[in-house]
Formats: sequence, structure tokens, C-alpha cells
Amino acid sequence: MGVSYFKAVRELFQTKAFHIMAEQTEPATQGKQKRAGNRRAYPRFSAMFEVRYAENKDPMQTGKPLEISEGGLSFDTTDLLPLETAVNVEFKLDGAKEWVKVKGVVRHSKGKQLGVEFLNLRISDRLKIVDLMAANKKQ
Repeated sequence: MGVSYFKAVRELFQTKAFHIMAEQTEPATQGKQKRAGNRRAYPRFSAMFEVRYAENKDPMQTGKPLEISEGGLSFDTTDLLPLETAVNVEFKLDGAKEWVKVKGVVRHSKGKQLGVEFLNLRISDRLKIVDLMAANKKQ
């Protein structure tokens, strides 16, 4: 996937038509059924970022980051959670000053790895991920 993909995604997010489409989009769990043939809705990549997570109002725990995409992230942890568990996730991309706070749901829980799908990632935060992915593609 070339840099043109990331440029196209950025331009799409900045259009008024996208915001109208986003309001009409199905919840993430329904979209999962449509992409059964291709499990990955977004390209993933390894990156430097910090991640912490918690179930409900529990204290935040730190995970060792593995991959991130526009749709979620994965990390190693010593405390696995069951599939479909709602979690609060915070991540800070390399070089960022503030934590991105998002709600998610556990989609993968095996070995030491948790995979979390984002449920309410803001478009501005999604663009930060896209920009980071594009920068990594240029290197």
C-alpha cells in the first residue's frame, strides 16, 4: 500500500460527504460480518507508541505495544481479558504530547496478546494514525 492510499484517506476524512456517510454508518460489530472474507478492514503496522487499558473503572494497566491501525491496536499484556470485553484504552503515538482516549472491545485474546477494536475514535485522532503510517511508509 503506497503513500497515495494515506493521502486519499486524509482527503476523504476532510470532506463534508465523509462526515454525512459516517453518521449513517453501521456499528462496528455489524460491519464485522460484511468483511468475513477479509478480516482486516485497515492496514496494520508496527510503531512506537505507548498503550494502557482498563476494564470499566479499574486502574489503568500498561501493555507492550505491537501494532496499530485506524481500526484498533494490539499489545502484549500479563492480564488477558475475555473476548467482547468493553475496555477503555489510552495510547500515545511516538512524539505526541497527549494521550488519545478511546473506548474499545476485545477482539483477540490469546497467549500474551490482546487485540482491541476502536469504537469511538475521533477523526482527528484517526488522521494522526494515518499520518504516522504514511511517514513510516516513506522511510
